[in-house]
Amino acid sequence: MNTETPQKLDWHDLWRSIMEKCSGVNYDQPGHLKRWEKDQANDYLKHSSEEYPKALNDLIRIRPEDSILDIGCGPGVLALPFSLISKSVTVVDISENMLKVLHENAAAKGITNIKSVNKCWLDTCVGADISQGYDVVISSNSINLLGAQETTVNNQPRLEWDLVAALKKMNQLGKRIYLSFPLFIQNHLSSLKHLGKKSNPWPDYVILHNILYQLGIRPNINILKFTNTHFDDAYLRHCKSWVHDLRDHERDVFERQNGDQKVPGLRRNQLWGVFWWKT
Repeated sequence: MNTETPQKLDWHDLWRSIMEKCSGVNYDQPGHLKRWEKDQANDYLKHSSEEYPKALNDLIRIRPEDSILDIGCGPGVLALPFSLISKSVTVVDISENMLKVLHENAAAKGITNIKSVNKCWLDTCVGADISQGYDVVISSNSINLLGAQETTVNNQPRLEWDLVAALKKMNQLGKRIYLSFPLFIQNHLSSLKHLGKKSNPWPDYVILHNILYQLGIRPNINILKFTNTHFDDAYLRHCKSWVHDLRDHERDVFERQNGDQKVPGLRRNQLWGVFWWKT
């Protein structure tokens, strides 16, 4: 019998290799992530679920004295409602237009306790851009991209992927950490295959869990259930925005196949997973 200990799988290395090929990552140019346009940011906020922040807060239970750090905040899906029930919210996002939409909506609602930082997460400076500690740290539907860092090697732009560094930084700053991610049917995969296109998915949440485990973090796992009546429209527009190499007639085929839903309720009645822990 072989009594040798098998080699330990490096889950972070597996995650990095998947991210380097992932079809969901948009680039303006090699080594540089694409930023959202303002109309896309407005559309994202418009078609987000009002039930999602409520479902997440049923788990978090934000208190009036809590300070919150929302990383990869987008246009404020969580930051806007959470600012109304907390002491303060600091948001970090790489997209300037996402933050513009967030602040425009905050001003319209008379919200004044949101501070924003327009940087990659790994480029933020603790003590200058962000505080040295928060009661609640959140990454909603953005955890994989938080490991991205734009660098220059030999005068050439390069994108490095380091989720471990991103997670360690979050863990050092928060008393309670929450990572949420959608679990939904990805019908676009079969559509792209029909068109002869490759579609490399995002890393599975199991990989994230195992990275946390190898970091010595044993997260709690919860499932959120909520509805989003706008999901079909928003999802289709999002898919079309990142499928870069489709010609016009291919986009028409893609739209028809994804727009013809036999069971739309399965996507509108959403399930999200949440990993969370206390430090």
